[in-house]
Amino acid sequence: MALVIVVESPLNEERAVAVLAETRKLVPGKAIRYVVNSHHHFDHAGGLRSVAADGITVITHEADVYTPGPPNAPAPTAVNPLTVNLAESITRLGLGVDQLLPLHGRIVPMAEMNKAIGRAN
Repeated sequence: MALVIVVESPLNEERAVAVLAETRKLVPGKAIRYVVNSHHHFDHAGGLRSVAADGITVITHEADVYTPGPPNAPAPTAVNPLTVNLAESITRLGLGVDQLLPLHGRIVPMAEMNKAIGRAN
């Protein structure tokens, strides 16, 4: 079963519910199983209670995990170790992620995050 991982749950309950609804609209038929929270600021974590109340598992770190660059941009010169950790966790847990929907960025295929960390698809 393919899953969706949402990165961040911003601002407040109202916004979190809207983000989840839009995510379900953009990728219908795929369960939102995880929300990755990069840090504790309200603009990233204010809606986590709503996410948890919806039965979605929250994965959190102490720093920004992944923000994609512009389309067709070259891979970053320095690899973010937190992005590597996210990719390794997705693989280790066998999550079968097709796309990522980060708050600060755009919907990207998992292959694009792998490219950003120097991995083949």
